[in-house]
Amino acid sequence: MSDSILEAIKKYSCFDVGYLEGLVYPMDPAIRPLGSGLKMIGRAFTVNEINAICKNVFDEIGEDQVLVVRGGDPKRMGGCGLMVCELVAKRGGRGIVIDGGAQDTPKIKQFGFPVFSRYVVPTHGVLRLVGETQVPIQCGGVHVRPGDIIMGDDDGVVVIPQCNEKEVLRQVELMREARDYVDGMTRRGVDLWDIPGLKDMWAEKERGLDYHWKVYEKWNQTYIPKEMRKVSPQ
Repeated sequence: MSDSILEAIKKYSCFDVGYLEGLVYPMDPAIRPLGSGLKMIGRAFTVNEINAICKNVFDEIGEDQVLVVRGGDPKRMGGCGLMVCELVAKRGGRGIVIDGGAQDTPKIKQFGFPVFSRYVVPTHGVLRLVGETQVPIQCGGVHVRPGDIIMGDDDGVVVIPQCNEKEVLRQVELMREARDYVDGMTRRGVDLWDIPGLKDMWAEKERGLDYHWKVYEKWNQTYIPKEMRKVSPQ
């Protein structure tokens, strides 16, 4: 079955959705990608094991899912290596986020599979036979539920709760609409601060009167001509 929300959000970056405070939740900046230039987006498949992968994951994880593993390992052992990446990729998984250690990183980079970890280590981790999967966990300082959208790129990892995903998509489309409008005006020679309402919008954002995205939406609906709007007001 096609996941229309996932497909629609796929064209955006973590930066595009990252400003949606209260709707999306960026992970701790210490959760970093192994390498650069890889983009990841999928539904969370959660593992409630401390920095360890369990064998049943490779039977349960499916298409378009991102393996998300709980952290908290005081020994700082490795929890994700090349073998894990290969098995997750074979099942159609889209990436791995582990709030712990990755190892064998040169081979993971060569394989080209998106992995985000808190640190890298030379030590081997633990592969348990059976572990708790598809339950709410904490990863990167964020509460993650099975099925939440997980996005990752060079800027880090963002969690989009399922209950917010439709509004997130609507808001990033509004933001793109605003950028296209402003870009079009400046290309025609209009000074940035002469664009109607833009200076007031930025002043409202700076005063912190509301979430940035709510200020954007109000500006869109007030100043962008109706015939140029693609996103319908609520």
